[in-house]
Amino acid sequence: MNKLSEKGSFISKSEAVMLQAVAVMLMVWHHLFAFPERVTVPHVLILDRFWLIETIMAYFGRICIAVFAFSSGYGMRKKIVNARKNTGLIRNYQTVLMQLLKFFSRYWMVFFVFVPLGLLLKVYPMKPVALLKGVLGKGCGYNEEWWYVDTYVRFLLLFPLMNLLADQIVKRVPVLLHILMAAAVAVLPFLPDSVPQYGFLCILICFAEGMYFVDSGLFEWLYRPFAKNNWLRLVTGIGLFGLVFALRLIAVPDYVLVAGLIFSVMLICKTEFLIRWLRPVLMFVGKYSTYIWLTHTFFAYYLFQKITYAPYYSWLIFLWCMALSIGSGMVLEALLTLITKGFHQLFVRKK
Repeated sequence: MNKLSEKGSFISKSEAVMLQAVAVMLMVWHHLFAFPERVTVPHVLILDRFWLIETIMAYFGRICIAVFAFSSGYGMRKKIVNARKNTGLIRNYQTVLMQLLKFFSRYWMVFFVFVPLGLLLKVYPMKPVALLKGVLGKGCGYNEEWWYVDTYVRFLLLFPLMNLLADQIVKRVPVLLHILMAAAVAVLPFLPDSVPQYGFLCILICFAEGMYFVDSGLFEWLYRPFAKNNWLRLVTGIGLFGLVFALRLIAVPDYVLVAGLIFSVMLICKTEFLIRWLRPVLMFVGKYSTYIWLTHTFFAYYLFQKITYAPYYSWLIFLWCMALSIGSGMVLEALLTLITKGFHQLFVRKK
């Protein structure tokens, strides 16, 4: 099969990691500068004197949630569609279980380090029920920005059923699938309060869109004119990113914009003369994206705000917060590796 015609081939495994890096950097910028009422430390937004550029960037950054949801749906569906082994309902739930285990192993590492630290510093009150909910990912009493954990778990648990439905639709009415999806995306923004911007339904739509873009092959089809021209990829990618940015400022919903944003980022990332220095940086950040997501608000808001905003200037604060989050992620990942090896050796010894 031609690589360009393979379903889900537009975003490779390494490019998916790079996309996660872009999304998590948008998230960090959003939380650092979109809520000035939550920051008690003096700091300066360098570019805000020019039409509030950094504040607008912070507002735009919340589209990261849609990017995470879309890429999760895209990645999960791609695994199933391109797998050569049996992928029935039970096997799909096994895939989901492994995904959840991988996520929660990192979530618990962060939880059992930062939450007890917050209790010791008396930032958090000791509430056994809240603690239990936090362990299960069902509450965000210790970190408001962890609300997405429960949402992520829910749509992963829904995925096998959505996948089964997608199989039947693609098999029986592939053309109708395109028409229905396009109609849904076109009509939804005009239904007043029909889909709350950050409600579960909105995020589920983004997740379903990711699945749809694997089956439809739309990314692969759209990419064909750009495949052999680096400058065309770069110029179009930057232009499309700018268009998405502008449309979001006039409140076009994220589930309408997310596919265009991802396509623009991928066009830029596929530009060969940029990728030489972009790839190592984005791959490094993307490797720790889960830890950055889970830890950065402890630095920005809850435990170490004075340390995080100490560089005073916005771009330095952003880089410093990223460094703190990545550094803690590196330590926690090393500890997780040691714990995993320890359990593995113990299990082998007992066996």
